[in-house]
Amino acid sequence: MENRFGPWQPNIAASERLARLRSLRAIVMGIARWDQKLQQKLLRAETLAADDLDAAFVALETSPTLTRRRVLASYGELMRQAK
Repeated sequence: MENRFGPWQPNIAASERLARLRSLRAIVMGIARWDQKLQQKLLRAETLAADDLDAAFVALETSPTLTRRRVLASYGELMRQAK
């Protein structure tokens, strides 16, 4: 998996990965409430199982372009403010 960011970054604690997944899922719920598939993949990824994490990444990357841009822009702003 290339371009790892957010919850897919290597070498972060499990608790931080979980927090990032939940933040991302909350953003998706606000921006793309209709995209139940993406929400479910992110929820399942909270188990932190490698297959579920990979599936969530693929679901985000294959979501409609405008949706993905809005989600990533919001997530990026959230992470910038957290520093």
